[in-house]
Amino acid sequence: MASSGERVAPAEELRWFIEDRREHVREVIEPALAAGAIVLCDRYYHSTVAYQGARGHDPWALLADAEAEFPLPDQTLWFALPAARGLDRVRARGGTAEPAFEQLDFLERVEQIFEALTRRRPAIVRLDASGDEASVEAEVVAAWGRSVAARR
Repeated sequence: MASSGERVAPAEELRWFIEDRREHVREVIEPALAAGAIVLCDRYYHSTVAYQGARGHDPWALLADAEAEFPLPDQTLWFALPAARGLDRVRARGGTAEPAFEQLDFLERVEQIFEALTRRRPAIVRLDASGDEASVEAEVVAAWGRSVAARR
Protein backbone atom coordinates (compact mmCIF):
# COMPACT_ATOMS: atom_id res chain seq x y z
CA MET A 1 0.00 0.00 0.00
CA ALA A 2 1.31 3.42 -0.93
CA SER A 3 0.65 5.17 2.38
CA SER A 4 2.21 2.39 4.46
CA GLY A 5 5.39 2.33 2.42
CA GLU A 6 5.03 -1.42 1.94
CA ARG A 7 5.98 -2.39 -1.58
CA VAL A 8 4.01 -4.73 -3.75
CA ALA A 9 5.30 -6.28 -6.93
CA PRO A 10 5.26 -3.76 -9.80
CA ALA A 11 2.96 -6.00 -11.86
CA GLU A 12 0.45 -6.20 -9.00
CA GLU A 13 0.58 -2.45 -8.43
CA LEU A 14 -0.02 -1.86 -12.14
CA ARG A 15 -2.97 -4.27 -12.09
CA TRP A 16 -4.52 -2.31 -9.21
CA PHE A 17 -4.16 0.99 -11.04
CA ILE A 18 -5.61 -0.39 -14.28
CA GLU A 19 -8.57 -1.96 -12.46
CA ASP A 20 -9.19 1.33 -10.65
CA ARG A 21 -9.07 3.16 -13.99
CA ARG A 22 -11.52 0.69 -15.55
CA GLU A 23 -13.96 1.16 -12.70
CA HIS A 24 -13.69 4.95 -12.89
CA VAL A 25 -14.26 4.94 -16.65
CA ARG A 26 -17.18 2.52 -16.39
CA GLU A 27 -18.93 4.17 -13.43
CA VAL A 28 -18.11 7.87 -13.88
CA ILE A 29 -16.55 8.90 -17.19
CA GLU A 30 -18.59 6.90 -19.71
CA PRO A 31 -21.99 7.76 -18.14
CA ALA A 32 -21.03 11.44 -17.99
CA LEU A 33 -19.88 11.48 -21.61
CA ALA A 34 -23.05 9.66 -22.68
CA ALA A 35 -25.05 12.40 -20.95
CA GLY A 36 -23.14 15.08 -22.88
CA ALA A 37 -21.21 16.36 -19.86
CA ILE A 38 -17.73 17.81 -19.82
CA VAL A 39 -15.51 15.52 -17.77
CA LEU A 40 -12.57 16.79 -15.74
CA CYS A 41 -10.29 14.32 -13.97
CA ASP A 42 -7.48 15.16 -11.59
CA ARG A 43 -5.59 12.11 -12.91
CA TYR A 44 -6.13 9.84 -15.86
CA TYR A 45 -4.19 7.18 -17.71
CA HIS A 46 -1.25 9.46 -18.51
CA SER A 47 -0.45 9.46 -14.79
CA THR A 48 -0.51 5.67 -14.76
CA VAL A 49 1.84 5.65 -17.76
CA ALA A 50 4.29 8.02 -16.08
CA TYR A 51 4.21 6.60 -12.56
CA GLN A 52 4.16 2.93 -13.55
CA GLY A 53 6.72 3.64 -16.25
CA ALA A 54 8.95 5.04 -13.51
CA ARG A 55 8.39 1.75 -11.66
CA GLY A 56 10.01 -0.08 -14.57
CA HIS A 57 7.16 -0.88 -16.95
CA ASP A 58 7.47 0.16 -20.60
CA PRO A 59 5.65 3.53 -20.69
CA TRP A 60 5.00 3.31 -24.44
CA ALA A 61 3.37 -0.10 -24.11
CA LEU A 62 1.28 1.22 -21.20
CA LEU A 63 0.26 4.21 -23.31
CA ALA A 64 -0.71 2.07 -26.30
CA ASP A 65 -2.78 -0.24 -24.08
CA ALA A 66 -4.51 2.68 -22.36
CA GLU A 67 -5.29 4.47 -25.61
CA ALA A 68 -6.77 1.25 -26.99
CA GLU A 69 -9.00 0.69 -23.95
CA PHE A 70 -10.02 4.04 -22.49
CA PRO A 71 -11.72 7.13 -23.92
CA LEU A 72 -9.14 9.54 -25.30
CA PRO A 73 -9.12 12.93 -23.60
CA ASP A 74 -9.53 16.04 -25.72
CA GLN A 75 -6.83 17.66 -23.64
CA THR A 76 -4.53 16.74 -20.78
CA LEU A 77 -2.93 19.39 -18.60
CA TRP A 78 0.34 18.42 -16.99
CA PHE A 79 1.15 20.68 -14.06
CA ALA A 80 4.93 20.47 -14.36
CA LEU A 81 6.97 21.15 -11.28
CA PRO A 82 10.55 20.04 -10.65
CA ALA A 83 10.48 17.04 -8.31
CA ALA A 84 12.56 18.73 -5.59
CA ARG A 85 10.23 21.73 -5.61
CA GLY A 86 7.20 19.47 -5.27
CA LEU A 87 8.74 17.75 -2.25
CA ASP A 88 9.50 21.19 -0.76
CA ARG A 89 5.77 21.97 -1.07
CA VAL A 90 4.90 18.73 0.71
CA ARG A 91 7.18 19.71 3.60
CA ALA A 92 5.92 23.31 3.62
CA ARG A 93 2.33 22.19 4.11
CA GLY A 94 3.48 20.17 7.11
CA GLY A 95 3.15 16.86 5.38
CA THR A 96 5.40 13.89 5.19
CA ALA A 97 6.48 12.57 1.84
CA GLU A 98 4.44 9.50 0.91
CA PRO A 99 7.02 6.69 0.96
CA ALA A 100 6.12 4.84 -2.24
CA PHE A 101 5.66 7.75 -4.65
CA GLU A 102 7.15 10.92 -3.17
CA GLN A 103 10.85 10.17 -3.41
CA LEU A 104 13.11 12.47 -5.38
CA ASP A 105 14.70 9.92 -7.72
CA PHE A 106 11.34 8.32 -8.48
CA LEU A 107 9.63 11.67 -9.13
CA GLU A 108 12.46 12.69 -11.43
CA ARG A 109 11.82 9.55 -13.51
CA VAL A 110 8.09 10.38 -13.58
CA GLU A 111 8.95 13.90 -14.74
CA GLN A 112 11.13 12.55 -17.57
CA ILE A 113 8.29 10.34 -18.80
CA PHE A 114 5.81 13.22 -18.73
CA GLU A 115 8.29 15.33 -20.71
CA ALA A 116 8.54 12.57 -23.32
CA LEU A 117 4.75 12.24 -23.43
CA THR A 118 4.30 15.94 -24.14
CA ARG A 119 6.67 15.65 -27.10
CA ARG A 120 4.71 12.71 -28.55
CA ARG A 121 1.15 13.79 -27.74
CA PRO A 122 0.21 17.39 -28.64
CA ALA A 123 -3.01 17.10 -26.60
CA ILE A 124 -0.84 17.01 -23.47
CA VAL A 125 -0.19 20.60 -22.51
CA ARG A 126 2.71 21.32 -20.18
CA LEU A 127 1.89 24.04 -17.68
CA ASP A 128 4.47 25.63 -15.40
CA ALA A 129 3.18 24.90 -11.89
CA SER A 130 6.03 26.68 -10.14
CA GLY A 131 4.18 29.99 -9.88
CA ASP A 132 1.54 31.11 -7.44
CA GLU A 133 -2.08 29.96 -7.69
CA ALA A 134 -3.14 32.96 -9.79
CA SER A 135 -0.45 32.42 -12.43
CA VAL A 136 -1.17 28.69 -12.67
CA GLU A 137 -4.89 29.43 -12.93
CA ALA A 138 -4.19 31.89 -15.77
CA GLU A 139 -2.24 29.17 -17.62
CA VAL A 140 -5.14 26.72 -17.18
CA VAL A 141 -7.68 29.23 -18.50
CA ALA A 142 -5.47 30.04 -21.49
CA ALA A 143 -4.91 26.35 -22.30
CA TRP A 144 -8.63 25.62 -22.01
CA GLY A 145 -9.42 28.56 -24.29
CA ARG A 146 -6.95 27.34 -26.92
CA SER A 147 -8.46 23.85 -26.72
CA VAL A 148 -12.02 25.13 -27.16
CA ALA A 149 -10.99 27.37 -30.06
CA ALA A 150 -9.18 24.49 -31.79
CA ARG A 151 -12.32 22.32 -31.69
CA ARG A 152 -14.51 24.97 -33.34
